[in-house]
Amino acid sequence: MKSLSYKLSLTTSYSTYSNWSSGHHNNFSFQGTGDCSYTIRKEKFKQQYAFRTSLNYVKYVDSLWIKATDYWKVSARITDQPGKNFTHSYSLLMSSQWLDSYRYVIRKGELIKEKRGSFMNPGSLTLAYGLNWNFWKRSTVNFSFASVKITTKPRYIPVFAKEEELARTRHAYIYSEYGMSIQADIDKKITSNVNWEHHSAFFSNGISRSRVQADVTNSFSLCFFRFMEFRIDTRIVYEPLYSYRLQFQHGFMIGFLLDVRNGKVNKVVSKE
Repeated sequence: MKSLSYKLSLTTSYSTYSNWSSGHHNNFSFQGTGDCSYTIRKEKFKQQYAFRTSLNYVKYVDSLWIKATDYWKVSARITDQPGKNFTHSYSLLMSSQWLDSYRYVIRKGELIKEKRGSFMNPGSLTLAYGLNWNFWKRSTVNFSFASVKITTKPRYIPVFAKEEELARTRHAYIYSEYGMSIQADIDKKITSNVNWEHHSAFFSNGISRSRVQADVTNSFSLCFFRFMEFRIDTRIVYEPLYSYRLQFQHGFMIGFLLDVRNGKVNKVVSKE
């Protein structure tokens, strides 16, 4: 049995700030989000493939375009005994960004654009073997005590937690780590038009703040008028190679939604 589903959304917003602490300014925000999953289920095993991406730009009136969000993630997972809730699994997770990243700084009265990232730099690849827990209809949590993670870090960004690199290129340091990992993917229909999505990845190879990495994305969406969506997104990232502080990103968006599941477009289904 095979199943294919994908979801595309385009959102925009306009904000104006008057007498604000940072002064007077107005901005437009444009964001595109894509989510695609493909599942092959057979008698002795199940294959799950997923692709998720998001790109968000902010345009300040009479000023700059700023890239606020840019990421893509590809995952593949093979599990045996698909009829059981707990199964053995082999998984792969790869993530990075699409476009170049820059930082704007003022030096000697001039605005300088400094490069901060590019495609697969930074990036990560995780290979894992462990135990997979299936629950609800489209939700899984994967526990792995045997994981290998390979990451790339731009050479033009100061490294906060220094580690011995596996290799280096002209533009990147390459690191390799062995440890444990947890990956969670939750897709839960709360009501007929309210959906909760959660995607997270956790990796650790020691008991200290410099040996733990986490990336958590949480989203609640309300679908109305069939093709319209209001969404609340939250993303939390902990990456000790850059900082020991948590990075937060919150967003409230409204826009167009295209949700296709097994050939059915934006079909309203009952609570799961």
